[in-house]
Amino acid sequence: MPFVTEEIWQQLPKPSVSPQSIMITLYPNADPRLVDEDVERRMQLAIDCAVAVRAVRAEYNVPPSQNLAVRARVGDAARREALGSLSWVVERSSRSTLSFVDEAADEKHAAKVILGGDVELVIPLAGLIDLAAERARLLKEAGKAEKEIETIGKKLANQGFVDKAPAEVVEKERARLADEQARVVRLRQAAEVLA
Repeated sequence: MPFVTEEIWQQLPKPSVSPQSIMITLYPNADPRLVDEDVERRMQLAIDCAVAVRAVRAEYNVPPSQNLAVRARVGDAARREALGSLSWVVERSSRSTLSFVDEAADEKHAAKVILGGDVELVIPLAGLIDLAAERARLLKEAGKAEKEIETIGKKLANQGFVDKAPAEVVEKERARLADEQARVVRLRQAAEVLA
């Protein structure tokens, strides 16, 4: 990589007083005058939506070849306009088609994601996946996570382990327990969507 980077740098236009190599040039400094908080907020909204759609795709094992139809309800008019202007970012980065609705109806077999309180994404899953098989997989994963919770719980209930293990190891186990508990809730909720 350093050789490729150097070659690219050599091809870029630069002032004649620039050093002869990228290795000895000054690191570029950010110019605070170029920071635009509004643009960053707008882009963050698009990124959050794309990440949420991709998370639903991963959670339900929707094949990458499938295009997801995403219906967005955005309460704030300015945020709706911002997301509308950047909908192409969401669509391209999550392989989806984004449409806006005034009311997000409760739809059977559809994943729902709420972002920042006023943005709600509804993603219908019927016809994209085998609902029964996917529900069975999610429930099986939830069962495995519950067994892991039981194992970690026994370890943490053992006073000898808690007293003898280093504090960071005990804390790591407590964090694992919390993660697994959250995972069970998420998996069971995901399976419920497919019921």
